[in-house]
Amino acid sequence: MGKVIEKSKDKKKKPESGVDSVFEEQAILSDNVQFKKAKTNLFVCAMVLSVTVILFLYTLLPTSRVQAVSIHGNSYVSKEYIEKISNVNFDSYFYLVKPKKIEQTLLEDPMIEEAKVKVLPGNLVSIEIVEKQPIAYRYDNEVPEILFVDGTTCELVSDYMPIIARVPYVKGFNDEKQTHLFCMAFANVNRDMIENMSEIQQYPLSFDQQAMMIRMRDGMHFFANYFSLEVINEYNAIIEHVKDTKKCLFADSAKKVAVLKACPWDEVVVEREYWMRDDGSYITNKWGDKAVKHYYADKNGNFFLDKAGNKIVIPISIKGNDEPDKKFEDHYFAGYYDSGVLILPPEELENEEAEENKDETNEDKQEDKEEKKEAE
Repeated sequence: MGKVIEKSKDKKKKPESGVDSVFEEQAILSDNVQFKKAKTNLFVCAMVLSVTVILFLYTLLPTSRVQAVSIHGNSYVSKEYIEKISNVNFDSYFYLVKPKKIEQTLLEDPMIEEAKVKVLPGNLVSIEIVEKQPIAYRYDNEVPEILFVDGTTCELVSDYMPIIARVPYVKGFNDEKQTHLFCMAFANVNRDMIENMSEIQQYPLSFDQQAMMIRMRDGMHFFANYFSLEVINEYNAIIEHVKDTKKCLFADSAKKVAVLKACPWDEVVVEREYWMRDDGSYITNKWGDKAVKHYYADKNGNFFLDKAGNKIVIPISIKGNDEPDKKFEDHYFAGYYDSGVLILPPEELENEEAEENKDETNEDKQEDKEEKKEAE
């Protein structure tokens, strides 16, 4: 019988080549790199997700919001208006409040001159402003506007409507120069006195073409110009001594006082007569004003009349000044003014000429004495 030869169940491994070994190592290395990348990405994602969750949960907490808004310095605009334009309120996230950005936003408003914003502990936002000083409002232009003491203007929008209850309505002063002078005149007027004014308008007077008429809230009328308006600061002290409120107050820029007298619309119009030369030109006085004719009258204001019933005029000098007769009443009742002018009889004329010469001599002697005293 032949021998049965059994094959071994264990197969001998085929020896690996060098190329296979290299590929296997590269595969292992690649797997390791991919694992590390995946691990890093997973960590980053986990961190981002954690921060997002934390931030989301924080935004749900009341402590993430502004807890209080403190506003100071406002007078003409409301705190609600400041909150609105600053966009800071109890719904704002405290850590998103940027003071510099808010300050810039506030300064863009025409009513605000200065702004300071701070974030304080306890989620408090402090806003401090300085308003421009409004002095009047007007409707003369196409767009109603507010005038400020610095000469600027702004449109009278609905948010500013409460201001008109605290400043006067002004009519006129429309051109640039007049507006500038008008605003400049208010530079030294107190705020409380501006609020005491109701209406202002241009009202040229015979002696002051730049006059303005100011109606006060108590109904009194006050007249001033661009350079005397500061007197109105004393209005409350002045009005205490005024008994006749039907009259008007007129500011005197030279004396810095206010004078009480009849209002322009109540003044009695006086027809004036002026001296004229034969060629029809007016005779003027040393100030260049036309010389006004005046007539002789007694202490009760009754005019003296000549024989024809005409008023007797007071003569003037070559300089346009009145030269009244020192003995007018004596001459009048003696009948020397029957013709309307002084006509002395010869003997009376000689006596008066002698007296005049004597007076002139005495005056010359007095002047000599004064000159000697000055020389000594």
